[in-house]
Amino acid sequence: MHLADKGSGFGLQLLKFRPSFQSHPKKQVCLPPYIRTFCHYPYKNCSTSMKYALYSLLCVFCWSCSTDTAPKQITYMADLYTRYLVPEQQIKAEATFMTGDTLNHARPIAMPSSVYFNGKQMGQRHIGDKLIRYNYETIARPIDSAQFSWPHPFHDGHIEVSFPMPPIDSFRLSAKATYPQQWEATLLPPLQAGEQVVIMLIDAEQKAFPLQAHGPQPLSFVLSAPQSMAPAEGPMQYYFVRKYIYQQQAQDARITAILETYSVLKELPLSPSN
Repeated sequence: MHLADKGSGFGLQLLKFRPSFQSHPKKQVCLPPYIRTFCHYPYKNCSTSMKYALYSLLCVFCWSCSTDTAPKQITYMADLYTRYLVPEQQIKAEATFMTGDTLNHARPIAMPSSVYFNGKQMGQRHIGDKLIRYNYETIARPIDSAQFSWPHPFHDGHIEVSFPMPPIDSFRLSAKATYPQQWEATLLPPLQAGEQVVIMLIDAEQKAFPLQAHGPQPLSFVLSAPQSMAPAEGPMQYYFVRKYIYQQQAQDARITAILETYSVLKELPLSPSN
């Protein structure tokens, strides 16, 4: 289940992102000969007004040759999504692209050539009249990273980004003595800064109740449920969704990436812990 498609409302958090983009080389300030001479020539015999005039000229020139390179203006947006379902060993990846710098002025665009996920060519689907979605699905063992590459929509060159997939090596949930308002969760590896976990509780009537925590967290941590949470009597099940959400500018693209790993479904212990 794609949380974004179901309106989960879990909120966006910044993710750890590990692509390597080369920064633009900084401009060097090249002083003309008469300025270089002024910088090194003793000017103690100059009048005070002349000193200030020459110094002002030097400041204006250096300011005009600023060493900072302004970031490129955003011309298009890339929305990337990767989901791994542990029970089915299923990988799903999606990518959509829009021209513009804000959602209010965005317009869907198609890439001039193929889009790739982990080296595999993605398919292309038209959603409605305008939206173009690139997609890829396969059955495979867990992956360590999600890599997307696509051609620049407006000039030569390719963009390539890579994200670490959120891992779930082991997990556990148990009710505290204050059930159902407090729960104890264990997640390995521990939740890091910029990550979040959503724990979905399913009661005997198949109603779902989400619990959420943001990193960093220790190996075991306590979650609080809303006072209104009232699961039906009977056995319960649960599963974990570990996720990264990352936003970054790469060249003239604004990139948003969501990566999710869904655990297997487990039975909840019936006796609360202290």
